[in-house]
Amino acid sequence: MKRPRTKAQVNIEFIISVLLFLFTVATLSFNIIGDLPRYHQESAANILRSQVGQISSYMIISTGYPANWETLSIGGIKAIGLSSGTEYYLSQAKLDKLSTLCESNYEDVKNILGMDYRMNILINITKTDGTVVASCLPKVIAAAAPKYWIHRTAILGSDVVKVDVGAY
Repeated sequence: MKRPRTKAQVNIEFIISVLLFLFTVATLSFNIIGDLPRYHQESAANILRSQVGQISSYMIISTGYPANWETLSIGGIKAIGLSSGTEYYLSQAKLDKLSTLCESNYEDVKNILGMDYRMNILINITKTDGTVVASCLPKVIAAAAPKYWIHRTAILGSDVVKVDVGAY
């Protein structure tokens, strides 16, 4: 018995439906791929905000490790805390040491604080009248980079001070 010969015929409805399907898949793929950088950027910003919040909180409630780190060289410091022993009460000696360390060993201070080598941290402690008590800034601050700030309040002696910690 001989099979009847059939021609490979494709009708126009099939071609249109396949093209419509491919166009839909391509459009969805490009939209998803196009949003990935934005989601990555938002995720990185949230991680940085969280890290800045943790650092700023730790600095004003902890004495650091060891507790007398302000008397040690940079190699002996494991954690930087600015508290005098009571939460939110800062030590002037620790603020002075932080400023000194940042001027000479900014990268080491950044590492002790747990910052990624690609990020920079900005610490500025001022009295309510605007007088700068201590600061820790990189040598060059990128003007165009987005900065994430956490503002906290603490006590230094008899003064209320504003502790601003930022990163970019």
